[in-house]
Amino acid sequence: MTNEEVLLGLDAGASSCKWALVNAKLELLAAGRVAPITGHVFTKEQRQSNFAALEALTSALGQHKPTRAVAGITGLSMGDAAAQFYQDALIEALGLADVAVMSDMDLAYLAHFEPGQGILVYAGTGGIAYHLSADGSPIRAGGRGYLIADPGGGFSIGQQALRFVTTLMDISPTPETHPLASAVFAHLGNSSDWTIMREHIYGGGRSAVAAFAPLVGVVAAQGNPEAIAILEQAGQEIAELASRIMRRVGVLPIVLAGGALEVSPIIVKSAQAALGNLEVSIPKTDIAQAAAKMALEL
Repeated sequence: MTNEEVLLGLDAGASSCKWALVNAKLELLAAGRVAPITGHVFTKEQRQSNFAALEALTSALGQHKPTRAVAGITGLSMGDAAAQFYQDALIEALGLADVAVMSDMDLAYLAHFEPGQGILVYAGTGGIAYHLSADGSPIRAGGRGYLIADPGGGFSIGQQALRFVTTLMDISPTPETHPLASAVFAHLGNSSDWTIMREHIYGGGRSAVAAFAPLVGVVAAQGNPEAIAILEQAGQEIAELASRIMRRVGVLPIVLAGGALEVSPIIVKSAQAALGNLEVSIPKTDIAQAAAKMALEL
C-alpha cells in the first residue's frame, strides 16, 4: 500500500449520503454530502433517483480517484441483492478496485463497537436500536420504516409537530398565534393553506416531514410546552428501543447517535433519564470517515 492510495467512505442515510476520502495515513483529504442513496430500488423512480445520486457523488469527488471503499447504505443488508447491485454500481461508476457494501446500521455499529460489545441507538430520519452479536448476526428494534414505525427520529418528531398543528388548524380560527404553528407556516413560505402544506409534505415524502423536526427544537428552546413534550416523547422512544435490545442481550454500554439528537438537548436528557443509571455515551463519530478508514482492511 502506498501513501497515494485514496480510500472512500460512504454513510448513506435516508436524508443524505455523506462521503469522506482519506489517504493511507488516514489523513482526511475531502468530505461532503450528496442526495440520498438508499437500498430502496423497488421501483423505476427509486432506481433513477439512486443513479442520479451516484452521478452526483462521482462529480463531487472531482479529481480524487478512490481505489477502495466501504459503503453503509440504508435499507439493505450485507450480501442481499441490493447490496450486490450497489457493489457493482460503485465499482463501475467510480472505477474502484474493491468495495464492501453493508447496511448503514452495520457500519454505524462497527464505528462504535466491536461485535457483541454494545447497543447502538441511531436516531436519524428514523429510529432504530442495533446490536451485532459476536458471530456477526444482527439484533434490531424499531427502524421498520415510516409506514410501520420509526420512533424517536426526525420523521416521528416532524410528524408529531404536523399532527399538533393540523389539529390546531381544525379547532382554532387563529392557529398562527401558536409558536409551533407559526414556525411550521413560516417553513411553508408563510402559508397556512392546506393545499400548499399537502403538496409540500406528500410531494417531499419522509425527508420533508423530518425537516420540520428542527423547528420543534427552536420552539422548545423558547419554552413552549407542546414542543417540549414532543421532544421528551422522542427521548423516551429512543430509550425504549435500547430497552428492547437489552431484553434479548442483557445490559451493555449504550451509544446514542444520529442527526435527530442535534434537534435539541431535551431529547438526550429525556432518553438518559428514562435509561436511569445505565452506561450511556454520545460520541461525535464521523461515520463516513470511519468507513473510509475501514477500507484499509479490505
